[in-house]
Amino acid sequence: ILLFAAHSEEKGSGPAWLTFKRAMWGGVAAISGLSVVTAAFMIMRIAGIGPAATLQSAGILEDNAKLIVAEFDNQTQDETLGSSVTELLKIDLTQSAALSLMDGAAIVGVLSRMNRPQDTRIDLNTAMEIAAREGAEAVIAGEIRQIGAGFSISARLLAAADGSELDAFRVTAEDNTQIISAIDALSGDVREQVGESIKTIRAIEDLDRVTTTSLDALRLYSQGVVASDAGDFERSVELLN
Repeated sequence: ILLFAAHSEEKGSGPAWLTFKRAMWGGVAAISGLSVVTAAFMIMRIAGIGPAATLQSAGILEDNAKLIVAEFDNQTQDETLGSSVTELLKIDLTQSAALSLMDGAAIVGVLSRMNRPQDTRIDLNTAMEIAAREGAEAVIAGEIRQIGAGFSISARLLAAADGSELDAFRVTAEDNTQIISAIDALSGDVREQVGESIKTIRAIEDLDRVTTTSLDALRLYSQGVVASDAGDFERSVELLN
């Protein structure tokens, strides 16, 4: 716009109101306005005010809040996809600076104290019970559905104290090759809403760079982790290899 205004002013063409000076001041005003809006958003986010507030800045969750991820409900024809998606989300959330994710070994320890088998499926009810016992603040529960060749992946962040929904998230994948990147986006949404800085989230490498781009490899890996948590180390090593 500045170049066009300068050219028009030099040639004496174009609208009378479009001068280089006015275009320049208009640009300055636009940039200043954007800066003010951005600053206001960041202040509201940090202070926990309005729609920009995060769960931590609003005082709903503590800093470094302890979370448990329940196994995703699998509404697809692939029987292993639920556990694979669950493991992917755990991998990414483990890297978060704002959350403290309860790992598989700790959960198995709780199951033992509850006189439950080590290979008990951590569904939503079980996750909520573990959260109550261990003082976790929230539980993440999710679902994956197949829509044609694509997938819809949703997740809810629930307060461990009363089961109330703190927030909900949803991403889609065009096909099974896009599931890993979809979970990466889902994890980023969760971490941002909890209170982690966008800068920190973006600094962490994408899941397909730190894990695998192969869904088949991910299936074997997630099964190996489950076997390890259950104490079947021979089977775990076989699957991981």
